[in-house]
Amino acid sequence: MFGFLKVKKHESRGFSYKPRYFDPEKEALRQKINAAEKAEGKSLNEDTESVKSRIRDSMRHAKNVNRRDMRGLWRGGNLRIVAILIALIFFFYIAMAKFLPLFMKMFFPEY
Repeated sequence: MFGFLKVKKHESRGFSYKPRYFDPEKEALRQKINAAEKAEGKSLNEDTESVKSRIRDSMRHAKNVNRRDMRGLWRGGNLRIVAILIALIFFFYIAMAKFLPLFMKMFFPEY
């Protein structure tokens, strides 16, 4: 009677990784290049030019990220809301400076 309430146990299908694109010749060449670099000591001791270029690239990347973040402030609306608020306060101040005496005479004639 309660057979329809039983839940089947799922069996593990396992995991088998099969790369889509595998080139054994390219892998062998890559291993030979790595072995040659280790033999020369290139991978252990980098020359100063590669260090300089890496620092230069990271500084350029940081500059681009900073620009992107500033654009994000305008897009996000935070800076836009502040600018609109400042403009509204400015216009309200100008309007009150010009029209407040008229309102005072209109609502409080004895003033």
